[in-house]
Amino acid sequence: MDRREEAKRGEKLQRQAFLWNADYVPAEQNLEALGYFSARYSRPRIEESQLSKVITLSDNRRVEIVPSAKYGLPNAEDLDFYRAFLKICDERVEWVKVGEGDEETYHPRLPSPIGFSSRELIAKAGRHKNDRNIVAVRNWMKRLNATVIHGELYNAKIRALDVHIGLEPLFKKFVSVGERMPDGQLAAQNYVWLADWFIDNYFFFYTRRIDLNFHQRLRHAISKTLYPLLDNAWFASNGAPYTKSYKDLCAVLDIKMHSQLSRVRHQLDASNEELVREQFVAKYDYPLTETGEWSGNIRWWPGPKWLHDQEQKGRKHGLPCEIDDRRVLLAPNGDTPSCPPQEPQLALPLTRAARPVESDDRLGGYVRRFYRRLGQSRVTQQQVRAGAEILRDLVHGQGYSWEEVEFALEWMIDNKEERFGGKIQSLGLLPHVIGDALKEKASRERKREKQRAHAEAVRQEERRAAQRQRVEGHLAALLPAQRARLRREAIKNLTEQGVKREFMLESVIKAEMLRVLTEDAAWATVRAREAL
Repeated sequence: MDRREEAKRGEKLQRQAFLWNADYVPAEQNLEALGYFSARYSRPRIEESQLSKVITLSDNRRVEIVPSAKYGLPNAEDLDFYRAFLKICDERVEWVKVGEGDEETYHPRLPSPIGFSSRELIAKAGRHKNDRNIVAVRNWMKRLNATVIHGELYNAKIRALDVHIGLEPLFKKFVSVGERMPDGQLAAQNYVWLADWFIDNYFFFYTRRIDLNFHQRLRHAISKTLYPLLDNAWFASNGAPYTKSYKDLCAVLDIKMHSQLSRVRHQLDASNEELVREQFVAKYDYPLTETGEWSGNIRWWPGPKWLHDQEQKGRKHGLPCEIDDRRVLLAPNGDTPSCPPQEPQLALPLTRAARPVESDDRLGGYVRRFYRRLGQSRVTQQQVRAGAEILRDLVHGQGYSWEEVEFALEWMIDNKEERFGGKIQSLGLLPHVIGDALKEKASRERKREKQRAHAEAVRQEERRAAQRQRVEGHLAALLPAQRARLRREAIKNLTEQGVKREFMLESVIKAEMLRVLTEDAAWATVRAREAL
């Protein structure tokens, strides 16, 4: 390996280590799933503000986010401050013992109110302290106090959907620094009183940990709002590729909807590519129908960063590493636990798609065919079992489709000489090369799509040329009086369109005559009579 390759490899490993230096903070799941924050940093003028934003969730629930006319919908800037506020909540939380004996559990209880300085919130949001951000923090508290949610939210306390809890805004009360507290004292910092439903859901572990460092590295508003949506969707489907209707996505993100795929890609690709660079998304596409047209959907595959996060979130952590003893409230008998048991994370109430589990016989068949294609007539049971486990993990653990796995297996065999020196010892190579295989697959599909588009353009041009030839034939077959009348009508149309006399060349007049002859119903009748 030369120095250039070593430098590239070292840079990649360093970048990956940096990407995965995570700072996980618990986030209440209702707000993460329903698009509470809009994917924009700009804010429309008050007279152009929306009355509300309606979201249809995956289980066909409809939720309406109702902002105030003055402050508008919470946007990506508010999301930045909210992420920083979650970090403050995580630092202020107290652990409370619930139950007795074998049924003892420890739950995180948030204080009320929660105090923080503007400087602290701005710093935790990854911003610099200045007058604009200080004003933005004050307006952020006002906006989250003025925005309510109509519709059913999940209530972890009763373990059911509840239509009433969202009517209480996230900040049911707030006091900015320098204002009077309820006891009459001047506030030395900002204070917010959280909604009861938020405190209850936090207490009963209806949270999902998000990576604050990762959020702060993202620069696009759409990337930041896509992050929790994709995270929740992949979690609900065990890491399967996630497909979302573009129309529904625009409603959730509160972005303008386009009809042309080119404009959709211009709108979304920068954010999608940012998530790919950060390795949170492995790849994404815009699926086409059998006729080659865009289906109106977008599809994402989970990347190494997301898989790493799931592994980290699933680990058991002890008290010395996670929680300060001083923040654990003691039971009446004074006992202090060595570690508060980790409550299982509650899943979002999303519809989980059923995924068939392949039998060992089918998996074994794939493995045996692969080795036979390599020229190995006899395959050991150890090879079959190991290969079947690899295929099961790729499909059910990492979200690859069978079509992708089958293509990668064929690709390995087809490239045996060129890429692998004529030797493939084991199917265990598949997880390490499937990315290269799918990259070539995508390249082939783009090439085929380009060829189809070119062929379709040629066919359309041929159809237009044939139609023009037919119309010119009809023009030539008109009687002199009919041709003269058509010419006068063409000149009249051009005059009404503002074409000056000196620019009415014969070619221009003829082109307008052909257009009228093609589109005008009266002239179509004339052609029909001539046909008879």
